Amino acid sequence: MKNLSILFILLFSFSAGAQKRKNVNFFTAGAVAPFSDKYIDYLSYSPKFVYTPKLKEFFESKKIPFDPNGFTANVIQIAGGLKNKPDGEFKVTYEVEEFQFNDFSEVDGEKAMIVGLKANVKVHDANNELIFSRFMAPLTKAYVYNKKQKLQYNINQILEVNYDRLVKEFNYMYTFGPRIYTNVIGLGKIDDIPELAEFDNSIAVFEAMKDIKRSEQAAILDGVIEYWKPFLKYAKIKDKDRAADLRLAANYNTAMALILQNKFAEAEKLIPTVKANDRTILGMTLRDGELRSVIASVKNYQVLSKDFKLID
Repeated sequence: MKNLSILFILLFSFSAGAQKRKNVNFFTAGAVAPFSDKYIDYLSYSPKFVYTPKLKEFFESKKIPFDPNGFTANVIQIAGGLKNKPDGEFKVTYEVEEFQFNDFSEVDGEKAMIVGLKANVKVHDANNELIFSRFMAPLTKAYVYNKKQKLQYNINQILEVNYDRLVKEFNYMYTFGPRIYTNVIGLGKIDDIPELAEFDNSIAVFEAMKDIKRSEQAAILDGVIEYWKPFLKYAKIKDKDRAADLRLAANYNTAMALILQNKFAEAEKLIPTVKANDRTILGMTLRDGELRSVIASVKNYQVLSKDFKLID
């Protein structure tokens, strides 16, 4: 119980004053370990976008908005559930060294953009030591044009796709994965059930993960799983719907915590109970499918990670 007491003291700073709500969306990283454990306790990164003047000139010539700050925040990201901070520990720089728009063309009946590009990604650690660099040699190629979107979107997509290719190996080497977008379940108004007073505080553990070192996360997750145990089969209240909601929340959140520890077999054992307590929509349940989807994405990432490690 010592870990549990520490857990709620820690979580109070993240959840105090927050409005209680039914579902809490969050993103975090799975528990697939990187190739190197040197930087596993890093919590943040700082992105930077460097670009040739020709890129800005192109946007201006086409009279379309040029937003390098927005591009930096939305595109220059790394995995691992790390926070974007001005003084982040990883310093990630994406440089577009050369850019040339060579008009539109047609490829296999599809409208395409002919774009020349040269780029690189470099990552420094907290001591400003260069630990990763990948380069894209000058290349002119055709990119399919998304007719449903404006030119600004299409050009940004080209820059984003090439950034993702350059940084992919870094993610496998130094960060936990995959990035998981999901939610956990709160209970809303529970003031009339004293033993549940800390329930909605307990789910703050997931959002708090990005502020807790990876080496300390297992103990925190173990503590919150222990807290939820009495509620997995809870039936002390007369309102059957509320009791089912509580069992659903406890089982679903426990399964999510187990997934983040790579304990898939234990998590999968809870899925039938999640399904049994979920409210149906047109005769279908949703929560069990969400858990299966997250488990599948983590397992797939495990395979990709192993395959990627074998690439010379």
